[in-house]
Amino acid sequence: MLSAYLTQTILRAVDRIALQKQDAPTHLRTGRRGEEDAYFYLRRRGYVMVARNYRTARHHGEIDLIGYKDVLCFIEIKTRTTRDVKPAEAAVDGKKRRDLRLVIGDYLRALT
Repeated sequence: MLSAYLTQTILRAVDRIALQKQDAPTHLRTGRRGEEDAYFYLRRRGYVMVARNYRTARHHGEIDLIGYKDVLCFIEIKTRTTRDVKPAEAAVDGKKRRDLRLVIGDYLRALT
């Protein structure tokens, strides 16, 4: 358990340093932190992480996480800094869903 905590701490520190050097806007740093939290949360729940921030040259868009636990899961992370009452799926509009479907299709075609 200690090694997992140590690995997580080191990865967060390295990511934080990389983002500070790039002078990334606050919303990008918040999103990155949310993706890291989700990544480690899902790993603790038994998911095997297959890919992070998956992109293809064919289509616009990115899949934040691809994980496996009995089934292959494509995970979109939305990090909030406020406690809005909107459901999470309201943050992903139709264009984003379309872009995700296209990138997921590319990923699945690449597996075969």
